[in-house]
Amino acid sequence: MGAPNTFKTIHEEATAKIAAAKTREQLDQLRTDFLGRKGTLTTALREISELPDAKRKAAGKRGNTIKQELDTAFRDAIAALSGQSKTEAVDITLPGALYPRGHVHPVSMVLEDIERVFTGMGFSIAEGPEVE
Repeated sequence: MGAPNTFKTIHEEATAKIAAAKTREQLDQLRTDFLGRKGTLTTALREISELPDAKRKAAGKRGNTIKQELDTAFRDAIAALSGQSKTEAVDITLPGALYPRGHVHPVSMVLEDIERVFTGMGFSIAEGPEVE
């Protein structure tokens, strides 16, 4: 196995196919074909262990670099298809989203449910001192 040549071929093929993909499904399938458990690049990375020690380190480094480049290329292509670009500016001076504080107590929730049921049956709710 000529690992550098294999990695170069895989990189060129994957890049061309990513550029030609038109849908998210095609990109997902290509990602599986190249980076999945039985993908082309994954298989080539596993074959590095069969290389002589002198070539193994360089081939591993090159293979991991190609893997990272392809992963980035897939992410960029998916973002481009969904209309989002990585270069969108974020205005950090805008205030953040406010989160509601606290919650309704469970006893209060039950009382509100009971009131809703009884008002639905025609009863009214009166506030004030109890009748003796």
